[in-house]
Amino acid sequence: MLPAILTGLIAEVPVDEIQKALEDFALPPGRMNLIEGIKNTLILDSSYNASPEAVKEAMKILHFFGGKRNKRRVFVFGNMNELGKYSKDLHEEVGAEIHENADILITVGDDVTYAAKAAVRNGMPRNNVQSFKTAMEAVKHYKKIMKNGDIILVKGSQNKVRLEIFVKAMMVNPKKADEKLVRQDRAWQNIKP
Repeated sequence: MLPAILTGLIAEVPVDEIQKALEDFALPPGRMNLIEGIKNTLILDSSYNASPEAVKEAMKILHFFGGKRNKRRVFVFGNMNELGKYSKDLHEEVGAEIHENADILITVGDDVTYAAKAAVRNGMPRNNVQSFKTAMEAVKHYKKIMKNGDIILVKGSQNKVRLEIFVKAMMVNPKKADEKLVRQDRAWQNIKP
């Protein structure tokens, strides 16, 4: 937002007009949007994509919200794709920081299991970590363990992981998925996860 504010000031746009424009600003779907979840949960939907640095920053936001609300912090973490030969190391690097920012870790995908193992090695209780192949498996598991008021960060790369499926299953109003979530067009929906 800061570049937009500075551009407005340089272009001599009145401050009240800049403020009004920012009030109407909304992030694109899947890019750290707040979504009301079932059982009074709060979903931090960042399901569009993931890279190591973006995941680390997103975990800080999870930590912040969990602390402010004094609620359990749940991290639903999907593969970070397109990391090539560095995938294992980078997933482990991120995994080493998870125990500091989340109480529960649910992973979806193959490479992200390296992060799960690193989280346990670095102090996260083993019973608080579960790994799944698909988003629907993660949904089924989480519905069994969810607590009223959980703060849920959903972050992962898009190909094969499809974490928007998890978000839709947890939304208070899944009928608004078309406007709130990524990858809701018919062609994408017809691809089997």
